[in-house]
Amino acid sequence: MAKGDKIGNLQQVAADRKQARETLEENIAETRDRFRPANLAKEAGQKVATGAKQGGEAAARQIRSHSGKIASIAALAALVAARKPLVRIWHRYRGQDEPDNEE
Repeated sequence: MAKGDKIGNLQQVAADRKQARETLEENIAETRDRFRPANLAKEAGQKVATGAKQGGEAAARQIRSHSGKIASIAALAALVAARKPLVRIWHRYRGQDEPDNEE
């Protein structure tokens, strides 16, 4: 091996070493930035928002596919919530006294 080849080889090794060091420093800086508490919180928030959005979309698809059942349940809930006023109206219509022991 000639002297020039050894020098060229050493220069290449030095250049490779320098490049590896720069790459390592960049990786360390990126890792530090990613693991800062503010960035971790932001990333967690984004994941939660994405999950909530996907869950909402899935719920909306289910509601659309079962709209008749949902409407029936909503109507039943409205009747249950309005049962006392409806009973009063019914008794007035029939000309009866309203029951005293309603729950």
